[in-house]
Amino acid sequence: MDNNYYHATRRVDFAAPALDQDIETDVAIIGGGISGVSAALHLAERGFRPVLLEAKQIGWGASGRNGGQVLPGFGAGQHKITQLVGAQEARKLWDMSVEAVDLLYARIAQHDIPCDPRHGYLHAALKPRHVRELREEQEALAKLGAPVGALLEGAALRARLASPRYIAALEDKLAGHVHPLNYTLGLANAAQAAGARMFAGSPVARIEEGDIVTLHVGPAGCGRSISSSPAGPIWRGWKSACAAMSCRSAPM
Repeated sequence: MDNNYYHATRRVDFAAPALDQDIETDVAIIGGGISGVSAALHLAERGFRPVLLEAKQIGWGASGRNGGQVLPGFGAGQHKITQLVGAQEARKLWDMSVEAVDLLYARIAQHDIPCDPRHGYLHAALKPRHVRELREEQEALAKLGAPVGALLEGAALRARLASPRYIAALEDKLAGHVHPLNYTLGLANAAQAAGARMFAGSPVARIEEGDIVTLHVGPAGCGRSISSSPAGPIWRGWKSACAAMSCRSAPM
């Protein structure tokens, strides 16, 4: 974790202890990446008492060392999304993705997170097929009424991207870039200030489900335990899992 560019340029301090005592909470979140800390912040702002458990350090994984791109839309491209789900649903999905971008920049401003936000992005093409896809994307965005950037080629492209490898690029003024580790740690500070409790070095080894849901924390699940009130099933996401919880610890 420490031997990378983002850690070397870290500007946000954040520390979280290991879970070492009995606690009670409304919601337990597994995973201290962007998904986890964002969930903790939103929940705390709505009056819940979330507890977040991270096996390593907050922002340790991909959330703290990714490319930092802030992009509306989806990897498949809006024109392909429209083909898959139809124009009406594609518009809803597009609007949702733009809302996510707006939320990110709003959080940065609200909590004064020093993560070097930048606006503007170029979707670059290496081959003629990519250029055709960029033109299709332009058309799809125009039909949505979304901001449509210029397709840069020739001298206009070289003025923006001084590399002979690319033959075209589509401007995207909604997209941008942030320092991902500083952003994640800034969200964690905001969540903590809002009332969320966060614990690092606290791996969840096993989830015992039932009327009372218990999260076993520590090596092989033999350390602390977090038990839930009967408030519904656990939601498991790619990076985090949530459940309505009351928590207690057991001695190591």
